[in-house]
Amino acid sequence: MAWRVRAFDGFEAWGWRMHVHSRTPSILIIEDEPILQLAYLDMIESWNWKSAGTAATMPAALLLVETSSFDAAILDGELRGESSEPVAERLLELHLPFVTISATPRSRLCSCQCAGSCVLSKPVREDALRHELETALKGDC
Repeated sequence: MAWRVRAFDGFEAWGWRMHVHSRTPSILIIEDEPILQLAYLDMIESWNWKSAGTAATMPAALLLVETSSFDAAILDGELRGESSEPVAERLLELHLPFVTISATPRSRLCSCQCAGSCVLSKPVREDALRHELETALKGDC
């Protein structure tokens, strides 16, 4: 079942409500660069995985985290110039695995973006992203 929601300040979020026990991993993409969103979507689809939706802003990301069912998330370290720390904190509170991808050096990321999370530097290789997502899905991060 598809859904679309208007979030704060006119930003939109979209996604699908997934069954929690799906055999096919469902990945939430939180990335503010449209070209990277599309690249991650293409990668996920090429692995025969599913997208649980995309968000490019902090309000839309927090809304999707609260309202979507997904197995793991791809989290950009910064969303439109601000740290994605609140999203990382919420994912940790909900015990949802995620992979942080950022152009920001790891030393400048907040501890919650690294704790319990695999961290990759931009640009990211497809094989590295898949490996880290599989690791996160197993709970090995």
